[in-house]
Amino acid sequence: MSTHLPLRSLKPLHRQCLAFPPSKRFLSSTPALERNLSRAGRSRAVDPVVVGAASRYQPGKASSSQQEEQFSDERNVPDDIGLVPGTFVHAPLFPLTRFSLKDRMSYEWKWLRARLTSWYQLWRFRRSFTENPPHMYWLSLKNRKTLSQDAVLKYKALYESFANADSKAISTMCASGVAQEFQTRIESRPAGVRMQWNVQGEPSCKIVSNVASPLSLPGFEDTGLHQVVFRIQSKQTLRFGESKESRKKKDQDSAATSSDIVEYFVLQKQFIRGSAKGWKVWGFTDFATPKSIEETEEYAKQVNAYQAT
Repeated sequence: MSTHLPLRSLKPLHRQCLAFPPSKRFLSSTPALERNLSRAGRSRAVDPVVVGAASRYQPGKASSSQQEEQFSDERNVPDDIGLVPGTFVHAPLFPLTRFSLKDRMSYEWKWLRARLTSWYQLWRFRRSFTENPPHMYWLSLKNRKTLSQDAVLKYKALYESFANADSKAISTMCASGVAQEFQTRIESRPAGVRMQWNVQGEPSCKIVSNVASPLSLPGFEDTGLHQVVFRIQSKQTLRFGESKESRKKKDQDSAATSSDIVEYFVLQKQFIRGSAKGWKVWGFTDFATPKSIEETEEYAKQVNAYQAT
């Protein structure tokens, strides 16, 4: 079974969250797309939240008035600031067998500590809401099953929308960062190329990380993020061909590729002033390894040192 690493966009540096490096995903890493994307120059993605805030800026107003308006406008709350600290996705058994017993024991201890910490964070996050405390999906098997089913539906819808070049549907279901990444890849797709994506059977889905964290934003009390990571395994078929207009002139069968795919799919829910928003696709991540844990801890030290200055 082959495991394809998913695409993660570079996340902006933020006090509450850490950034992770990019990798590739199944549908958007074909050679033709990558070559065309390279020719396009891979223009820098623009955060829609920043653009919207800039468009609402009025030079004639006093800075105090503009600041007050910004604090009262929910559109200024960023929806894509990285993975919530404490996210720890346990690796499959095979990669861990290559490490020494000492490293393996250290890894398992860090995973257990992260799991206990995440449960405590969920409990504190839920208690911070005086009215209508949200579901944290940590104990109820029924709620976890319902959420997993919703994740599979969003996972399928995302792939189908990408294959059909439906940018509107992607922007609706995704956070701004990953939506921009998919939009860039759709725009870089060669003209006349037709893609058809299918999944065989029902994907298996399991919650592997469940974390929540409040956000300290001025003017936005009871604001935070809830992120859930799902391990989704499926057998997918991707068929490439020409558009109907092109096929009228050429009698060419489309080529199909089929693979067993394992991906770590992240859903995110925003809470703004105590009001819960709907689940959105944050993107994809990867399982933790001793090396990635060491790199993340070192990066966290650098961020803390930078913020202390």
